[in-house]
Amino acid sequence: MKLNTLMSMCAGRALDAIHYCVLKPPAEGYESAMNTLRQRFGNTAVIVQAWVRKIMDRPRVDIPRLGEFADDLENCYQALSALGFTQELNNQSSLRQIVGKLPKFLQNRWSSKNYELKSKNIVPELEHVVKFVRASTWEVNDPVFGNGTREAALAHHKLKKTSFSTSIHFQQRSKGDIYAVCSQSHPVETCRTFLGMKRTNC
Repeated sequence: MKLNTLMSMCAGRALDAIHYCVLKPPAEGYESAMNTLRQRFGNTAVIVQAWVRKIMDRPRVDIPRLGEFADDLENCYQALSALGFTQELNNQSSLRQIVGKLPKFLQNRWSSKNYELKSKNIVPELEHVVKFVRASTWEVNDPVFGNGTREAALAHHKLKKTSFSTSIHFQQRSKGDIYAVCSQSHPVETCRTFLGMKRTNC
């Protein structure tokens, strides 16, 4: 029963590595399976590097996947803490890379949190980032007020993309919108002066 339970909890390379154990007597097979798993996958350095890669090698996180990132980050922190290897990510360079994977509005918010910690003579550590990401996830996914946060973030993102259009200014008069280039009262999409401009002049 122990051997069957152990094998049901394994997958991929780990399961392939202990398949041979089912051919042995149950007690012997269980001991062989445990020894194989310890030798191949129980090495502390292997576990630590696997968690570090899972956090550091992922792309930037968007809002819908923020909860998943928060879970992985917290599990990584707990695993490194249990093994005594938090220093692997507990440095300013690694923390900066982790924060850099967050949506831009959360990166800006972390800057304020970072200043707040340092003003109290506290050096930001992995634990602070983990708590920040978790709290941000709760805020974004709040059933009552979370949508507003998401919409504000998306609006900020769209605003950056439309910076070109916002750079064209109109003067409001009683007759309607006056295009600033030719000062005629007509929509910008029909302005010959604007349409004839080179892209570098816009």
